[in-house]
Amino acid sequence: MGAAKVALAALGLVLSAAGGTAHAEPTCTGVTASGGRFATCFDPGNRLLLRVSTDGFGAVLQLRHIIHFDDEPDLVWKMEHTLVETSYLGLWQRYGARLYSGRYLRHARDGHIILPFSTARKLFLPFDVGAEADVGTLSQQIGDDTARLGVVRTAALIDIGRSENFARHLAFGTVARWDLDLTNETMIDVVEHHVAPFSTAVADAYAESSSGLTLAALRVEGGTVWSSETGWAPQVSAGARLERVIIALNDRPMSLFGGVRYDSERDEVRGEVGLGFALFQRRDRRVNLTPLPTAAR
Repeated sequence: MGAAKVALAALGLVLSAAGGTAHAEPTCTGVTASGGRFATCFDPGNRLLLRVSTDGFGAVLQLRHIIHFDDEPDLVWKMEHTLVETSYLGLWQRYGARLYSGRYLRHARDGHIILPFSTARKLFLPFDVGAEADVGTLSQQIGDDTARLGVVRTAALIDIGRSENFARHLAFGTVARWDLDLTNETMIDVVEHHVAPFSTAVADAYAESSSGLTLAALRVEGGTVWSSETGWAPQVSAGARLERVIIALNDRPMSLFGGVRYDSERDEVRGEVGLGFALFQRRDRRVNLTPLPTAAR
């Protein structure tokens, strides 16, 4: 529990990062001495990222987009997706994989939602609403008799950050999940069920600089979980992460990242430092790589 309190205290640092980076609009195109142009801003939400760290190595595909509505120009849905995430943590002799993870936040400029009564009514809220979903996560400590399969996890969220883009959020919610412990020999036979029927809560903070060069994230989740073997028991997990782009090769950024994670079920705290390289990253819309006219060089 002490580690969770430390993570909650770090929440203010993430929010400070958001406040300090959200206002200045950067110049997103650099020019070399010979007149060539290069990107100085990056989109960290749309990329295929390779990671090598003190823990091991892995890869992840991240996508995000905003849905607009012609009949309600002040309303948007912010959609974030993580696909086919893999990791092998050599130092900790652990592997993991995730089939899909998503976050969906509804943002209205005036904070309204429509109540579907016979006569439609507007309700104005001081926060945005949304949800999270995780499907098909698998992890195992090498040498253990079982592997953990996360069948499904979902959360109902409110976001008091109320940002119209992806630069920051501060979300809280209640979580339901169903996990299985599978035998190591067959990966089919179920040893134990773990169920949280909206009996855990999550706090999630995120901020990135307007250039996309720096991002910070903090997440705390805890509550009571039911086990088919041991009954109800408290569980807490927490993690913090900081990432900074240090160089770009052919406009593909390489970043240095570090983080720390706590898991009460295993009673462990793990730190990590590593490098990430974007094999693919969608160009920031503010970047202009059109060659300069000859007279301007």
